[in-house]
Amino acid sequence: NRLEYLIDHYQPKQVIVVGDLVHAGINQEVLLLESFRQQHLQLQFHLVKGNHDRLSKQMTSLFGIQHHHEFFEVQEIQFKHHPADAADRSSFRISGHIHPGVSLVVPPKRHVRLPCFLVSDHQIILPAFSTFTGLDSNDLSAHYKYYAISDDLVFPIGKN
Repeated sequence: NRLEYLIDHYQPKQVIVVGDLVHAGINQEVLLLESFRQQHLQLQFHLVKGNHDRLSKQMTSLFGIQHHHEFFEVQEIQFKHHPADAADRSSFRISGHIHPGVSLVVPPKRHVRLPCFLVSDHQIILPAFSTFTGLDSNDLSAHYKYYAISDDLVFPIGKN
């Protein structure tokens, strides 16, 4: 539902998934994906294979999803499942895999965990799109700026 809302709102021409689209074999979620694709045939849909993707290239092709094994590049931006090493500045990369999140303390002494984007000069690490995926709230590096996501708000987080 969230993806359909975003597609309706922004009217993109393509959707790029940087891995972990389908964790298991054929199940209810795969049937929902098939239905979703039938409703959005005008969209180019790309999947850069992640370490949890279980659907074969033939199955994703049946759904009209272009399957990329290692990476997909658009206008000198590389989409790849695994983030680059902080020192790797060979190309600008958008990736996933680690599902970054932040832990915040809000009054009165309540802890909240939120997904976040990690942004550096050469890379963006995306949070998981699904709400049931865990969050890695380990401090990754001083090389990144953190942008937390809460409902319909994205806001910067200062890191010490």
